[in-house]
Order: sequence, then structure tokens, then C-alpha cells
Amino acid sequence: MKISLLFLAVILAGLLFLTFRSGWTPRIEGERSIASLEDLAIGDVRQAVLIRGWDLNLPVLLWLHGGPGSAMTPVAHIFGRELEKHFIVVHWDQRGSGRSVHGVPPESLNLEQFLSDTHELIGMLRARFGVDRVYLLGHSWGSVLGLLTAQRHPELLHAYVGMGQVTDERRSEELGLAYVRQRARELGEEEALRELAGLKPPYLEDPRQAVIQRKWLSRFGGNFHDGKPFLLWRDIDRRWALSAIFSPEYSWLDLMRYLRANSRMQSALYEEFKHVNLMETVQKVDVPIYFLMGRHDHNKHPSLVQEYYERIEAPQGKTLIWFEDSAHSPCLEETSRFVETMVTRVLTETLAAQQGAAADRPQPLRNARQASCRGPSGSLRAGRSTPGVDWPRYVGAQTGPVAWTAAERRSVRPPHRDAACLPNRKTRNSVENTSSTVYSRFCRSRTLPRARSISTACLASRSTFWRANLRFTRGSRWLEAGGTPSTSISL
Repeated sequence: MKISLLFLAVILAGLLFLTFRSGWTPRIEGERSIASLEDLAIGDVRQAVLIRGWDLNLPVLLWLHGGPGSAMTPVAHIFGRELEKHFIVVHWDQRGSGRSVHGVPPESLNLEQFLSDTHELIGMLRARFGVDRVYLLGHSWGSVLGLLTAQRHPELLHAYVGMGQVTDERRSEELGLAYVRQRARELGEEEALRELAGLKPPYLEDPRQAVIQRKWLSRFGGNFHDGKPFLLWRDIDRRWALSAIFSPEYSWLDLMRYLRANSRMQSALYEEFKHVNLMETVQKVDVPIYFLMGRHDHNKHPSLVQEYYERIEAPQGKTLIWFEDSAHSPCLEETSRFVETMVTRVLTETLAAQQGAAADRPQPLRNARQASCRGPSGSLRAGRSTPGVDWPRYVGAQTGPVAWTAAERRSVRPPHRDAACLPNRKTRNSVENTSSTVYSRFCRSRTLPRARSISTACLASRSTFWRANLRFTRGSRWLEAGGTPSTSISL
């Protein structure tokens, strides 16, 4: 009897701890890493911000969550642990959402205020990390904030990434309702057909109709393609729920507030959100654009994103990437491919473009060793590599406008032993396994001119390696660079 009471007391104490504990974020090893969960005054409201990155010199990625009200902080660790090796990832619980629910004036819950908060937070991050630009990722509702910010302030951004991209909300709701009705007929779901029969998108007269549509959309795989229900809640994805329950950043009390705030935010912003039509309001953006879309996303319909991608003007480039096994959240459904895309496409291509723009500017020589590594034309070479060949620029050129023949590529010997740029005979087969080794060795090479920070020289080196689509061969001391990524691909 005493043992049973003791056991129950321990269980109760554990539940109370999980419910009322303070949120925290695990430490990242390294002198220059950052792992911080803090409250910032944004637009005169205290708002929660999670900042994580392996090095303070990494580029900054600001994540704008969906909803409105669906903060990503409690599930960010699913994909964030890999992403933060390449970016300083900033997850922001927008006003009225997640841990930012206190002291929010109801009249401030409007689109313009959220855009003002976004701009203010970008300014804070630029000042804090000493950068001129940041990467901006918008998911669902966050893609409205992200694309409008990219249109208004392109000078602040390296690139914009839209996931579950909003286009024309009225048409998207009509296509989403048609999908769930079709699936209900195919599966013989009589209950679904009865509940869906009287719905009229975009549900402005009765927003509760949207809740009914979303319920069946989730059950029919339009939110999570291969999602599994969580216990008795068929509308909640099991992986999302378990990740949120055991999130270090959120206590159970925070999660209860999260669920209440999510419903409140949906109601407060529903009408303004459903009037959004970015096809009409955002027709040109002067930053690189990446749309990451799940092929089975029926929350923001894929056909509309394809149409918008073809119509929008983006002088600095636009890319549409399909995730074949995802619906509305590729970051949660195909995590490894999502991280790979963010690094090998978004980070690589934008940094390579910046490096190409600055490639013709002469680099200052700091010492005699660097001077000895210059070729006859003054271009940077490393160790015993081919004289006169600017190796980082050469690799980047493989996907640029310069056409290199196979013979020309074979005639150029890349830097290896003396520059300590490439792994030795223990090189693994895949880029994933060798990427960090290549980065660190390439960045430690004393033949590279030192810059204001590690990020200037080393991240440019990362971009050239990734952009060249490197393929490593076991036991070899050379690499083959080649292949041109398409602007619209499937993963």
C-alpha cells in the first residue's frame, strides 16, 4: 500500500513538473554557438523568440509560422537540430500565439501590425548579429507576411522561402472543399458527405464551417500526407503531438495556452486572411524566391502555387521545388529532404550568386604564403592545384553561365593535400557524411584570404562546394563537379 502511494505521488509530481516547469532550450556545444529562448519587446508586446545556431557567423534564418496562431517552436526540434548547423534559426511566436499571449491588445491583431512586427524583428536580428540581410521563411499564414515583407523590403533579405505558400485564399478554399468531398465519395464516408454538404467557401458568413472542412481535410491526408492519428484525436498528427508534448521549450501549460490561442487567433484574423490574394497584390519581388510545396497539400492548393510561380516576376531568380511525399508541412513530413534543400539549394545558390557578383573585386593579400598561392594571373590557387585557376570560382562556374567541357574539367587539378581542403582516403560516399569535414578543412586553409568574419570566406566556400553538386568517391583525392540544378524539381 505504501509503495503504491509512493508511486502515485511520484507520478503526480512528474505531471505537475511537466505542466508548470519553465521552458528552456538545450545547449549547443561550442564557444561560438547560440541557444537562447527569450522574450523580446516587439511592437510594445513581449514576444517569445527561440534562437539556435552552431556558430554566430552563420547566416540568420527567420521562420514565420502559420496559423494564424500555429507557432512552430514546440516542434522545431524535429528539423531544427540539423538546420541550425547551417543557419542561426530564429523561431518567433507571433503576438497572440504560443508563448506570446500576454498583454496583446485585441485591436492590434491585424495584418499590418504583424508586418510591422516582422520588419522590427528583422532589424533587431541584423543589429544583434551584425548582418545586412537575413533569410526569410514563411509557412502558410507566415508566407503572407514573408512575401509582403520581401516585396516591401528586398534590401533586408538574402532570399525568401515560401512553404505551403498562400496565393488566392478564396480559390484555394474552393479547391480544398472539392478535394475533401471527392475523397469522401471515394471512401464512402457518409458522415463526411453530410457535414460537407452545406459548406460555402471561403466560409466568411460562418467561420465554423472552416473547422468542419479542416477536420475532414486532416483525416483525408490533405494536411499531413501519411499522418497517423494521436490516440482518440483523429484530427491531430501523432508525430506533431508527441514532439510538442516532449518539447523542452514548452511546458504542458504552455501547450494548453497554445491550443486556446490558436483558436482565438484564427477567429480574430480569419476574415482579413481569407481576403488575401497575393496573385494580385504581389506580382514582382526583387529577391530570390523559393517555393517548397508538398505534392499532396490541399490546404494551399498545389495548382494555384504552380500558377502563381509562373506568373510572379522575380528578376533575381525563382524556384519551385516539389516534395512528393508531403502535404502542407514538408519540414515535418520529409525532414531530411527539407534540410538538404535549404542547404544545397537556398543557401548554396544565394551565396554563390553573391560570391559571383564580388568575384571580380581583387582580394587583399595578408601574407607571403597567400601571395605564393596566387597563379600567374593573380587568381587564388591552393597548394599544388593547377596554376592560375581560381578554384572556388571554377567550381561555382559549373552551374553558372560559363560552359566548361568535360576535358576542361579533367585538366584542372583541384586543391587537396597542401591546402588541407578535402578529406583523405577515408572520404565517405555521400555529401551528407562529408559536408562538415569539407567545410571545416576548406575554411582552415591558410591559402584563403581572411575576411571580416568566418562567414564571408567560409560560407562562400560552402556555397561553391554545394553548388557544384559534388560527388565524393571512396579512397580518391579528387572530386568531380558537374550538373545544373533545374528551377523546378521534385524530391
